Amino acid sequence: SGSAAALGSGASSTGGGRQPMAYDTANDKYLHVFSGTNDNLFARVGTVSGFSISFGTAVDSGTTLSSFARTRGELHLVYDDNAGKFVVSYCKSDNKAYARTITISGTTPSFGTEVLLYNGTSYHTEVGYDSNANKVLFLNAGNQDSLRGRVGTISGTDISLGTETDFGGSAMYPMPGSLTFDTNANKFIFVYGTSSAARPYNARTMTISGTSVSAGSEVTLSSSADYNVNPNIVFDPSINKGVALFSENGPKFRLLTINGTGID
Repeated sequence: SGSAAALGSGASSTGGGRQPMAYDTANDKYLHVFSGTNDNLFARVGTVSGFSISFGTAVDSGTTLSSFARTRGELHLVYDDNAGKFVVSYCKSDNKAYARTITISGTTPSFGTEVLLYNGTSYHTEVGYDSNANKVLFLNAGNQDSLRGRVGTISGTDISLGTETDFGGSAMYPMPGSLTFDTNANKFIFVYGTSSAARPYNARTMTISGTSVSAGSEVTLSSSADYNVNPNIVFDPSINKGVALFSENGPKFRLLTINGTGID
C-alpha cells in the first residue's frame, strides 16, 4: 500500500462516522464527501497516481447537516455511470432527508439542485444505483419506521423523484444498513437491522420498474445480532450471489441468492 495522504485544503472534518468515497469511471477520479467546517456538507476530488492519492480543495455545499450526520456520519454516496454524476443523500439540520447530484470537473466538485426525499424526522437515507434501469434508489425508514423507497432519475444536474412507496414490515433500527445491486437478477439486495429488542438482521430484494420500486418479502439473516454493529453486503458476479457480513457473537457471513423476488 502507498503512504498516507493528507485529505487536502479547504475544510476540516468536524464529525466522525461515515465519510464515503466513490469512483468516477469517466474521469478516473474519486469523490469524498464529509461533514466539515460549520458542520456543512463538503466534497473534494481525489486523484490516484501509482500508489499515491492527492486531493483537491474541498468545496462547501452551503448545507448544514444534522447532528446525526455529523456524529454518526450518515452520509451515503453513489456514482451513476449513465449520467456521469454522483448522488449524495444526507439529513439536514431540520432532520429531514435530502439528496443532490455532484459533478466533477478537473479536480473541482460542483453540487446540483437539492431535492427533499422524506418530509419527516430521518436519521439517514441509503442510496444505490441500478445499472440496468439507469436509476437511483433511495431507501429511508424515518424515525425507526417501516422501510420506504423512491426512485430517482438524473437529468442534467437535477434529480426527479418517483412516488414514495411504503414497504411495511419491520421497523428499522436507526443505523445504516447496506445495499448492493445484483447485475445478474437486476435487483437490489438490502440488509438491515430492526428495532426489536434482539435486533435481528433482515434482508429483502428491491426491484425498479420505471420510476417505481417494489420489495420482496423479508427474510431473517440472524435472529440475534450484536448491538450497534452494522451489517454489510456486496454482490459477487463470479458466483451471482450476495455476500452478507454481520456480527452475531462475532463475525459471520451468509451467501444470498435472489430467486424471483425472494432470497434463498
